[in-house]
Amino acid sequence: MRRSQLSAIGLLFSGVALSAACSSMQASAKREPLVVPPAPPRVIAPAPTAPTEEPVAVHEPVPPLPRPSRPARETPRADPKAPASAEPQVPVGPTEAESQAKPAAAASAPGVSAPELRTVETPDDVEATRQVRDTIERAGRTLSGIDYRALPKPSQVQYDMAKRFIEQSEEALKARNFTAAKLMAEKAATIAKELSGR
Repeated sequence: MRRSQLSAIGLLFSGVALSAACSSMQASAKREPLVVPPAPPRVIAPAPTAPTEEPVAVHEPVPPLPRPSRPARETPRADPKAPASAEPQVPVGPTEAESQAKPAAAASAPGVSAPELRTVETPDDVEATRQVRDTIERAGRTLSGIDYRALPKPSQVQYDMAKRFIEQSEEALKARNFTAAKLMAEKAATIAKELSGR
């Protein structure tokens, strides 16, 4: 009897499960589609009108003032204890005609070239060149110890970039641009060091 009771209970549960499944399997009601509002009208601002240009007065260029060739001398101060002399003192400096003639003569003379301007980082050409060459050689030695064919593709791109930095550093040295040469050489050395560590 137990079997019949178990089968009856099994049928009862399966009937309840099927009826519950059928009741939830009903189709949902159709919904109305959403109403999309019309696009707002476009408001186009009028193009700004170009302001009328006022006539510009043409000014003649002003010739540059002549520069004095030497600084003016200071007149000695009178001693307050000494009595004032009756004679007026004549200034010792050059006259106006002389001061205008001297700059013209200085400009026409074959001049001494102005001293070369240098950055603070490169006090000496020889020392700066040596430093850059050392960095380039160090990067070159590091790159020569790397097997290019054994590198993965991204590392080969980095290797080629380091070689280009070395070439650019050499070009900057030829142009006496020590700051750029040093920067390129340091970049090449950094990339070479990273590649050798892999």
